[in-house]
Amino acid sequence: MYDYLLGGKDDFAADRAVADQIIAQLPAVQVGVRAQRDLLVQTLYRALPAGSYVFIHHMLDSEDPASATLQEAMQKGLGRTQFRTLAQIRELFGGLELVEPGVVLVPDWRPDPGTQGVQNHPVLALAAAGVASKA
Repeated sequence: MYDYLLGGKDDFAADRAVADQIIAQLPAVQVGVRAQRDLLVQTLYRALPAGSYVFIHHMLDSEDPASATLQEAMQKGLGRTQFRTLAQIRELFGGLELVEPGVVLVPDWRPDPGTQGVQNHPVLALAAAGVASKA
């Protein structure tokens, strides 16, 4: 239900029904849930010692209708998973400083010569990665 309140779409029908009832009674609940999540992430990041790095590998919502069927099949196969846009994945790093090249498709993150990319394996377009450091 928490994921649904955050805008996720991979939830049980019973969770959605209860969450919709809560939203009907407390329309601002979603704002509070997002603030709670953001506070949790920021608290964790503040607890990191200076010089620490955070790595995030995430399923990518390309916002391409042609990918929707593949994303749906992956969600069914993987169970609970959430696809996010590049901008949404960047937001997960909070105030940390992204390491170049930032949040990009997995094969584009500092590829070795000869690394195969999306043109060789289209499924690679559904995952992004990034690293950030705490100053």
